[in-house]
Amino acid sequence: MACNNQPYVCSICLSSFHEPKILPCFHTFCLACLEDYILRIDTNKLMPCPLCRSRTTVPENGAKGFCHNFYIADDLETDNVEEEQFVAGRPFVSGFVNSHQIPNNCDYHKITEKTKDSAEIHTEDICHNHSSIKRVSFYCTTCHQAVCSNCLQNEHCEHEFYNLAEDNAIIKTELSEEIKKMDDEIHKLDKNLKLLNSQESDVIDSIKQTCKKIDRQVENICFKVRRRGEELKYSAQSLLREDQIKTDKIKEDIAKLSDDLRICRVKAASVLEMKSVVQLADVLIKTREKMHTIVKTAKECTSYYGRYADFQGPNFVNDVYLSEMLGQLKIVDGPYFQVSFHLEQVTSEHCWSENRYIRDLPWYVGVRKYEDDRMGIYLKLNKTAERCNPFSGHYTIKLINHKDDNLSVTKKSIPEYDYIFSPGGKGWGWNSFIEWQKLSDPTSGFLDGEKKFSVQIMVKIINQ
Repeated sequence: MACNNQPYVCSICLSSFHEPKILPCFHTFCLACLEDYILRIDTNKLMPCPLCRSRTTVPENGAKGFCHNFYIADDLETDNVEEEQFVAGRPFVSGFVNSHQIPNNCDYHKITEKTKDSAEIHTEDICHNHSSIKRVSFYCTTCHQAVCSNCLQNEHCEHEFYNLAEDNAIIKTELSEEIKKMDDEIHKLDKNLKLLNSQESDVIDSIKQTCKKIDRQVENICFKVRRRGEELKYSAQSLLREDQIKTDKIKEDIAKLSDDLRICRVKAASVLEMKSVVQLADVLIKTREKMHTIVKTAKECTSYYGRYADFQGPNFVNDVYLSEMLGQLKIVDGPYFQVSFHLEQVTSEHCWSENRYIRDLPWYVGVRKYEDDRMGIYLKLNKTAERCNPFSGHYTIKLINHKDDNLSVTKKSIPEYDYIFSPGGKGWGWNSFIEWQKLSDPTSGFLDGEKKFSVQIMVKIINQ
């Protein structure tokens, strides 16, 4: 070990400095030692100081780029250099004995070969807080720092610590336990991530189905609105046809009156040349009667102005009424799926749907008709759910009414009771979910146009 009264010793080679280079943290090392150290430690042009571990940027030209410590160099020229002897407990860069260029003024120094023990010492095992360069023997759990005995007695005297020599097995055991805990947590996190991905897929599917339902409802409303518009237009066009018929009749009557009036005028004009007063008086009376009739009829014809059509719609659309027509968006608290059965599929034997997935687990729904005019609906976890332990959960079964959702039949599991689901195990549901007569009645709203009814399932997994 270098003597405490020897200030000019390289902490890497434990010899007097040769071409001393000073780092930004003001620690000095031999040029050759730094070059060898940089080759082994340098990462992305950054290196920790061998003493204080401060991170330092390596110059472009390597260790030569660090400033030369002229103060130490000058003193080395006048001081007598004492012989240094390598101690196994002192840190060094592995392999420096063979690669370090021994300066001329240190030819008479004694260099000790590496021992097996010294080769196992790492820079991290050395306390860098003391010039005596002591090997760390303790680990302060309060400060998360390896320390020597001097540090433990002073700065860390009241802290909890490990004795690195005696507690090595304990440390390894505890670390192994922590690794096992981390593996368990990683497994749980991966499982939760998988469940979240599956749940995200279920949410996306539900949003797609919801959007399709909204589109169908909008199209249904638009179809009825367009149909009503066509009816109004047909009524207006019917009015036009009726008016045209009546107008054509009036025009024919006016044309006939005009012709009769012309004939009457010609006759009246022809008797003006006659000398018989009796004939003149007779034509005058008849002409007056004819004129009276024609004028009266013409007045009736010309008094008709026709019927005009006009449409009076609201200046705005009532949003409340429109929302009631369109329907409401309901948020379901949990993943769900929906299956459909044809009425003729339901018999006295259980009829099961295809698999539907919630949280990556295969579920299926069964229906059955009983002799006392009732139908049961059940939920089971398929036996194909591999590597799945039994778990508890709650469920909701809803028989959808297509006419009015308020008339749908919904039944929920008892909140205070945990229902156990296992692959291929017991199913849950109700034997008397709905009366068969009510379900099969076409006017009840449970059947669609194809005589199918739909069942919606929601599952909440409590502990899987």
